[in-house]
This record gives sequence, C-alpha cells and structure tokens, in this order.
Amino acid sequence: MKILAFLGVSLFTVCTEVCADGLGWVPLPVFGGGTVLSAQIAPSDPSRWYAICDVCGPYRSDDGGKSWIPLHAQMPLEMRRDLRADEVRDISIDPRDANSFIMVCGDKFDRPAGVYVSHDAGRTFCRTLVARFYGDGDRRRLGRCISRNPANPEVLVCGEDWDGLFRSDDNGETWRSLGLKKTWITDIRWDVGNSNRLYVCAPGLPVCESRHHGKLNPRERETGFFRSDDGGATWRKLFDDSPLETIQVNGQQRIVGIFDDGHTAPAGGRFVRCSDDLGETWRPFAEGLPVLKEDVAPPIHRDSARFQALSAGPDFWLVGNGIGDIFRRGLEDERWKKVLRKSMSVADPCSESQMVRFAARGEMWSLATICVDPHKASHWIATDWFAIWESHDSGENWTCRVNGLANVVPFCVVCDPNSPDNIIYGIADMGMCCSNDGGKTFRAVLQTGGANTAAWCWKHKGVAFATGGKFGTQFIRTLDGGRTWTGGFPKRGLPNIPTGGLYSHDRLCAYTVAVDPLTDDVYLCVGGPARADGGGVWVSHDLGETFVRFSNGLPDGKTLFKTSEFSGGSGAGWPPELVFGVDGSAILSTWDGVCYFLDRLAGAWLPTTIENKCINFTIAADPHRPGRFLMSRSWPVGTLSESTDGGRSWHVIMTGDWIYNAIAFDPFRPGIVVLPSNDGIRISRDGGRTFGEVLPDGYAYPTGDKRWVTIDRGRLFGLTRGSGVWTRNLH
Repeated sequence: MKILAFLGVSLFTVCTEVCADGLGWVPLPVFGGGTVLSAQIAPSDPSRWYAICDVCGPYRSDDGGKSWIPLHAQMPLEMRRDLRADEVRDISIDPRDANSFIMVCGDKFDRPAGVYVSHDAGRTFCRTLVARFYGDGDRRRLGRCISRNPANPEVLVCGEDWDGLFRSDDNGETWRSLGLKKTWITDIRWDVGNSNRLYVCAPGLPVCESRHHGKLNPRERETGFFRSDDGGATWRKLFDDSPLETIQVNGQQRIVGIFDDGHTAPAGGRFVRCSDDLGETWRPFAEGLPVLKEDVAPPIHRDSARFQALSAGPDFWLVGNGIGDIFRRGLEDERWKKVLRKSMSVADPCSESQMVRFAARGEMWSLATICVDPHKASHWIATDWFAIWESHDSGENWTCRVNGLANVVPFCVVCDPNSPDNIIYGIADMGMCCSNDGGKTFRAVLQTGGANTAAWCWKHKGVAFATGGKFGTQFIRTLDGGRTWTGGFPKRGLPNIPTGGLYSHDRLCAYTVAVDPLTDDVYLCVGGPARADGGGVWVSHDLGETFVRFSNGLPDGKTLFKTSEFSGGSGAGWPPELVFGVDGSAILSTWDGVCYFLDRLAGAWLPTTIENKCINFTIAADPHRPGRFLMSRSWPVGTLSESTDGGRSWHVIMTGDWIYNAIAFDPFRPGIVVLPSNDGIRISRDGGRTFGEVLPDGYAYPTGDKRWVTIDRGRLFGLTRGSGVWTRNLH
C-alpha cells in the first residue's frame, strides 16, 4: 500500500488485525447512546451493514443490522488514543466489494487524524492521509465528508477543515490536493448526471464552534457553495451562503439542500431550498414543512423547524427534523407530506434509557441520517442521537437495531458486596441502569441526569446511593437492591443544590458519594465554595435522612471538589474524590492540590504526605488489609505508591513507564489487584507487590485512551471512552 507525505507530517501505515468476533470480553447489555452518525448497507451485499458513532466506532453487522461487531475493539491503543481512528466522521463502502470501505476520522480538538482504508471488513486498517475530520465535532450529523464517483468507484473525494479537498484515483491508496483550503467542508456530492461535476458545501462557522477547535486554533475560514465541472481540477464559487448538505434524485438535475439560517430568532432554523440550475440560484422548497415560530429562542437539536437529515429514493426526497419527524416529497408533488409513524419497537436487549423514553412517545431524537436501501425503496434506515432504526414499510413502523452497539460513556460500575447479582451501571448524560441477575440483563432505573458515582452499604443489605447528573443535582437511594430508586427521602441539613444552569466553580453540585464500610455512614462531596451552607464534605449517620457538614481541617472559601460531570469518576478519567478502607480509614482528594486522610480521633481531615498536583492518579483501598492503600500515577512518571497507616504517609514501591493511572482490588479474592498498563492489563496475585502477569487479551475491547477497570469476585469490568462497559472472567 502506498504511503503519502502530507503537510510535513510523517505519515505511516497502521495495520492491525481487528478480530472482534469471538472475544473473551463481552459488553454489558446496555446498547445505544451517543449519536449514530450513519448506518449504511453495502451495495453488493444487503446483509452487510456498517455504522459509525460520534464517540467511538466503527461497527459492522453481518446479519442485516440484527447484531453489531465493534471494529475498533482490537485496534492498537495508539491508533485509538493518539490517532483517534475510532472517532469516525464518515464512511464510504466500495459498491463492488462489501469488505472494502474507507473512513475519515478525528476528534473535536483540532488534532489531525485522517483517512483509513480497510479491504478486509475492518480487520485491518491503513492510514493513507493525515487530515482533520471532527468525528465528535459540532457538525457531525451533517452531510458527507467523503464521496465516491458513481461512474468510477476507484475515484473518491474527501473534504475536511482548513486543509481543503483531496482526491484519490486508486480507491483511497493515495491522495492529492484539490484546493479549497481554509474552509470547513460539511458536504461533498458528485452530480448524479455528470461524473465530472462536484458540489462542495463550506458554510459559515456554527455558533458553538469556538468551544473546541476555534479556541485551540482560532482562524477565519472562507465560506461558500462551490462547483467543479472538471472533476475538481478547478472550482467556481457560486455564492457565499452555502447549504449545509445537498441531495439529488438519480436522473434528476434538481438539487435539494438544507440551509442554516439559525443564529437568531425568528429567522432562525434550518430551511429546505432547491436549485434547478446546477446550484446557481436557489428558491424555497419548504411547502408543507414546519416553520420556526415567531419570538422563540434559537433552535437547538430538538426543534421541529431544525432540519438535519436529508436523503433520496428512486423518485422521492426525504427530510427529517430535530424531533424525528420524516417528510416525503415525490418528484411531482407540490408539498412535503409527513410520514405517519405507527410504531417504534425497542426489541433489542436493554437499551439506553433515553432511547426507550422517546420511542415510547413515537419519537426519534435529533435525526442524523436517513438511508434508503438501494435494493428496495421501501426499506429505510434512520439514525439519531441514540440508535439505529429500521423500517420495511417506508417509515410507518420502526424497529431498533443496536444489539452490540454500545456507544455510551460509562461513569461507574458498582457491585453489591452482599450479592453478586446486584450491579449499578452509571452512564454519562443518559441515566443509570441496574441488574439483579449478575449483569445478564439490565433495566433503566434513571432516565435523566446520569450517575457519576454509586455506593452500596455493607451492613444494610440492598441499600445503595447514587449521585451526579448533568449538573450534579442527582442524589438518590434504593432500599431493595436497585430495583426501585427515589430522591424523595428527607436529606435534611443538606445545602440546596440548584438544578440546571451552567457549569461553574461557584455553583453547588454533588458528583461523589461514598459509604463507610465500618459504619454505613454516607458521605457526599459537594462542589462549590466551601462554607457552612455550601461546598465541602457532608455526612449522614442515618442512611441519608439527615446530614451534617464534616469538613474540619479543610480550607474554607475554595472549591474543593469537581463541578462538572466530566471532571471526575473513573469512567471520565479523573480520580475518585473519596476512598474508604475496610476499617473506615479514608483518603480525600481535593482540587487545591492536597490529599487528606481521615483522623477519627481528631474528628478532622489532615493532609497526607502525598500531593494531588495532577489528575493522572487513582487511589484504591486494600479490602483485605486495614489501613492499606495503593496509588497508581502515570504522570510525570509512572509510579505505584503505598500507604499502610490509613493514608498518613506514603512510599513508592515501584516505578515504570508502563504504569497507568488506574488500579483496583478484588474485594472477595485476597491478593488480586489489576493495573492497566501500556502493554495490557497487569495482574498481581500478591496484593500489588508484583505485576508480572499480563492478561493475554487485555485490551481486546474498545478501550480508547481510557483504560479504567474494576474487579469483583474474579470478574473484570473494563470502562471505555465511549463504547460502554466490557466484562470477562479472570482465572
């Protein structure tokens, strides 16, 4: 395979066997979640589908969408962590070979990733171009960033941010620049009637663009709708106000496009227009579609006048809006007609809670794409924020197709010390699921907010607490092993934690809950300025009925604990803030750079000899030896430290570049400690003294750059960056 040097970046080939079939690891059956950017049927094999997700992917189905295999499961860590090959913006399947496809990848932080080619159904990948594609970026639901010439499948064009457009004449093996630099390209289309004509959309920057790449690399982009009549050799800018994406019906010259007018109301929204003169001029094409009401706030993802999914069949167009309505317009129709939806079936194993909630109302949530099967015009696939949906009757009845596609960001997996059957699974943004059969099945018990941390009581069987949510406002309790939960218990004495609002160091929030195994006292770490009625440590001696502040020894006035959902919790990649030992000893990690231990005699938190000067560390308590803690740290140098006096003092017991910032004890198998490393998951059977054993298939699951693990009764749980939780038994 040819290698290309581009923009002075050393380009190399990454090839790996991605044999996701038959893994020792299996996902916990909670599927769906983040946006499925697209699902496509291979033109040469209707049973072969490919799907991509905004956080992690790609996936492959060999049975027409009934089950999914994560192709990123066994990519080398550097391919996922450094190159972001698992954050896919778009994919193009070779119409001649269902095993051959090309994907464009990259994260939202302006780090170039590039184009990856696979000719063996995703078992190996080779990078052939370095370029910027924002797989999890602000415009991830819009348009096609890679397009294949319908008359010659060897010819492809891809477009990205800033460095412009590129063309390959050998099925993605090599690429050459076609210009259009300093633009942010959202859509590329070949004209259906002219294999030399190309259309490119480069609209203005989105309102929220500066949140990521704009701040890290601020720059002005050129905008416009461009056309080439010679295969991309030369370009003509037709006008500045470019559509976001376009579509054509085969054999028809008319172009239909979605335009973003939505920066201010009442003109805001995404409107549909059409052109009958090769993009030279455009006119309204929205008859029958919802319009934005006067004097309303600018539209967000869920708005009936925000159109963001566009497709075409053999003699019709389809457009979808933010609340999942799909509208159809035939070639001779004067108006769009809403496709009346009769049913939505969530038939797969336990699906992410938000998906279930919206499906029960007959809604899809923020449509991303609609795909019309090239073999059968009544067979449609739609993707939205949570799922893949399939219809065999032109959109009247839909079935969810996410079995195996676990694109959720996990925050925690917590097993009941009194029963191996009870498991709490906290998910970012989307809620919480619980199992009472050891993880064979899960059910959604919390449909909004998410759960960052959870903790089971040791003495009171079946009692557990969870906290977190989008703004740290959730604090709930179960008394029956996780079957039912409530937030309505008194919680007297706690400061008032406001709901909603923006992330701020000045607002109160709670993302950490912990239970003292010696007493079953419940501790909350409340973020926000530390004061008598605000931030700090709060404790309940009666299972959450009443609370008192317990911040003796901690500084006042500072924000000591995390203030956003992604600044803490093992799944988010930051250390736990409060860890209890089996004897009631405790370590507290604060944002002022100091760790504290609990001095029970003094009734106060006192500084330890170890500092929290960076987030890349994890502290774990030895459940078999009172007062013993281990701390793994990956930066500035990999170190494993130990405390045997309840956290008062620490000493380094080993160093090495292989040590990662995550460590976990098995509370029911003395001596077993697991430590993710750069070369796999390492196992200690002597309480963390040595780590000579490496799990043979350590990272044979889609870990990304987050490799946090927990272990309970010999069962390993791997928390991924955006592909759910995977589990396997440790022998």
